[in-house]
Amino acid sequence: MVLKALIRRNKERGSDLKNLIKEAFLRVRNDVDDQKNVLNQQQNNISNLVSWMNFVYNNHKRLENSHRTLTFQHNQQKLLSKQDIVNLKQWIDHFNRVQSEQKNREKAILGDLEALKADLRTAISCMEEAKSESSSIKSRIGILEEAKPAKTELSAPVTPKFSIPVQTYQKPEEERSNIFERKILQRIRPNRKKFIIKEIEALLKDGKYSTSDIEEIVVLEKNLCGRTSFFSYLKEMKLKGQVSYAQVADKQILILNEK
Repeated sequence: MVLKALIRRNKERGSDLKNLIKEAFLRVRNDVDDQKNVLNQQQNNISNLVSWMNFVYNNHKRLENSHRTLTFQHNQQKLLSKQDIVNLKQWIDHFNRVQSEQKNREKAILGDLEALKADLRTAISCMEEAKSESSSIKSRIGILEEAKPAKTELSAPVTPKFSIPVQTYQKPEEERSNIFERKILQRIRPNRKKFIIKEIEALLKDGKYSTSDIEEIVVLEKNLCGRTSFFSYLKEMKLKGQVSYAQVADKQILILNEK
């Protein structure tokens, strides 16, 4: 009985010892896991630190290269002598002068183009007026030819000496008609011309109209004269130095020169 009791106790003690060993093993295992986690965390920190150090190193390299480049450029700038700087300034001034001359040439070309356009319009207008005058003269000759027989019959009994051939009879009639027209025009034109030129000068003083704008106002809107007369007056003013061109934004305008 005593032996059995001892055996039972030993078994119980052995069971307790096993439990203690298991608990100790679990604690050791947990401690090892904790140490592993700590080591992993430290490894991550070390890895991050290494990455940051690489980043700092690369930035340092870039800055060092930039510094070397800037130092090289600075040294190159130092190598430029005063004479080189003077030569460079002279070249810049030369290019500025060339650019300014080019702009003046462009303005002159634009002015010439505008004048050519005006001359072309004048030529077309002259052609149109010549056509209309030609048709008018033809119609007037037709009327005179129709009136010839009646006049000859009436004038023959009274003054036989005027029974002239048809060709020599027509010319004095036309000359008398032209003389009468010239006399009327000579009385009207001077005052009309002065009035139209004053109108053109008033538009030029505004400093905002192009040639086509002034033509539209004088010829089409106010109906003061024909296109041919308008461009003739404008050309006369240009020859007298009263008119010049100016560039405003993308528009070329005419301005009145002060006397």
